[in-house]
Amino acid sequence: MMKNISMKINFDAKNKDELKEQKGQYIAQYNNKTLKNSINYNAYLYYNNHNYIIVDCDDKESYKFIQNILFDKFELDNKLKFYTRSISTYFGFSKYKHHFYFKSDSIELKNNKIGINGSKLDILVNQKIYENKEDFESLNVNDFPLMTNDIFNKILSFKKKKKKRNRKG
Repeated sequence: MMKNISMKINFDAKNKDELKEQKGQYIAQYNNKTLKNSINYNAYLYYNNHNYIIVDCDDKESYKFIQNILFDKFELDNKLKFYTRSISTYFGFSKYKHHFYFKSDSIELKNNKIGINGSKLDILVNQKIYENKEDFESLNVNDFPLMTNDIFNKILSFKKKKKKRNRKG
């Protein structure tokens, strides 16, 4: 399991809106230093604090793109445990929201979050993120791939596909 865990928390949301509301409450409590660890927890509020580079996929297109890069182009073993399902995916409110963790020894990001070309793909470093307990506790830091310049530049090249417009003739 990873170090630098901020807090153990419990979500009981019945839908996306409740989940969003609970996330906001937890962040507010964390920022006000009033958040306490939950005994019956199912998630973590993790403060990354520049420890790793996290690639955050929020839709099918960005998720498939990252999978293609990592497992096809760079031939990483998909049995390695370096990614998690986001809280939304874990609770069944989404299908493709995932976090991919990387080590870095050469890439230093000045921004805490880099949005990629207006897409649903971000690179995160100094961020608070929510992770489901099951996936987060099974992450293996030794499995985290190195964020090489090749992988980094390939991720930065991602462009959201334009939706086709129906033309009436």
